[in-house]
Amino acid sequence: MADLPERLTDASNDFLLTDLDVAFTFLEVAAVTGIEQTRKRNEEKAHYVYQTVLRQLDTVSLEAPQRPAINQKLALLKERLEKLGYRF
Repeated sequence: MADLPERLTDASNDFLLTDLDVAFTFLEVAAVTGIEQTRKRNEEKAHYVYQTVLRQLDTVSLEAPQRPAINQKLALLKERLEKLGYRF
């Protein structure tokens, strides 16, 4: 059985993956809405999640099993946000 710090780290990493999934949901809603205010708000929420995960990334061990998935989703999110005009 994993010790408590390891379990907490795994849970934190899983939370980052969930956050990234939520960001993609925001972008999907933004893409299909016909309401400009809703589109912009959801794009901004996705951008906020990107920034938040990026700040938290230094808490994720390079050896964590979730790290490759986090990096991949983060790169895809950045790419999609750049296409919307966000600059990093």
